[in-house]
Amino acid sequence: MEAMKKKLMLTENARHEKQLAKMQECLSLGLCPFCPEHFKKYHDAPVLMEGNWWIITKNDYPYEGSTHHYLAIAKNFHTDSHKTSEHPTDLKDIHPVAWPELFKLFTDLEKKLEVKGGGVFLRFGDMSRTGATIAHIHVHFIVGGEKKDGSEWLCAALGYKNK
Repeated sequence: MEAMKKKLMLTENARHEKQLAKMQECLSLGLCPFCPEHFKKYHDAPVLMEGNWWIITKNDYPYEGSTHHYLAIAKNFHTDSHKTSEHPTDLKDIHPVAWPELFKLFTDLEKKLEVKGGGVFLRFGDMSRTGATIAHIHVHFIVGGEKKDGSEWLCAALGYKNK
């Protein structure tokens, strides 16, 4: 059970108490909160956009200081023509045709929000190396504020610096 827990989520990377509580509940049940069959129960924000391969939703726990923080969450990439993991956690699990759909959804979101600048990132693999909380492939769409006197950079964990 411990190996499965580590593969689904890494609680030590949680940033909010409510997030940690949800993660602990999911781990005790042995389920992933981002898998389609559990998503609506464990994610507060509604699905904003949906394609064949991805859903777009607001992040329940946006990074501090962000103006907008959305997630594109991979649907399970298992089809008759492309057999990969039932639970996508690595780049190899992403069907090649899923990439264009992701960027189309993000382009539509950018237009809808009238974004003047932002960032997109995806973490994969060993969560103890990336700072991720949930192993299920998801992509962050983040917009910060305008630079003003005393502004600080909006930062996200993507891994650890080499010394």
